[in-house]
Amino acid sequence: MVKDIIEIAVSKGSSVTITYSKDGEENKIIQLTDVSYSKKYGRDYITGFSDKKELTFKIDKILNVEVEWIEINNNSEIISINDGLYLIAFFYAWFLDYELKTIKKGERILEDNQDIRKGIGNCDYSPHQSLAYHYIPLYDSDESGKWITINKETEPPTEKGLYVVAYKLDKSNIRDRERKWIRNMWRCSNDIYYSFFVIKENHSLNYSDIFQNPHIEILAYHFCHEYKLRNSE
Repeated sequence: MVKDIIEIAVSKGSSVTITYSKDGEENKIIQLTDVSYSKKYGRDYITGFSDKKELTFKIDKILNVEVEWIEINNNSEIISINDGLYLIAFFYAWFLDYELKTIKKGERILEDNQDIRKGIGNCDYSPHQSLAYHYIPLYDSDESGKWITINKETEPPTEKGLYVVAYKLDKSNIRDRERKWIRNMWRCSNDIYYSFFVIKENHSLNYSDIFQNPHIEILAYHFCHEYKLRNSE
């Protein structure tokens, strides 16, 4: 199973997160970009970049591998194979940013690879270059354990990375001027809303506004690492 996922990751140039077991040491969880088979040691080893360093791992010692980010090929059309949430990493005004979309099976994930980002009031911003996407099953149809149950009384996670939060909203107490903001900025499916947050050092999900909003019922969160630019300096 691990070898099959690695083969797919290598063929698509994906970012992966591996759990690696080395003799006499604790298991390590490492995120890699630019994954490929080792030119020096052959197909029993992979190489990849982590924190700007090129590392090599023996595949037999990899306990688990997850493809977090699928690189976007500029020349290929990307069709969704499942209903779900798609977190898209892109360059915007020379910065790495993210966008969350709810997409149905068979729909295009991107209109093209030079999407115009829409803001409140349908204002156009500068074109952005889409880089990669991360798939998340919808909260109410997830059978893979990708969502972690949480509520406002739960100790919020603090690990650095991206969090997509599923929650319900008491619309009866939302003022009219807030409804337009919700409609434009939050992704909704089957009366469950989704928002994403980038958590940096010394913060937690409790830092986000939705944990302070009395009209919101927190259901669960999904975590993934931030996208890492390939061979980024």
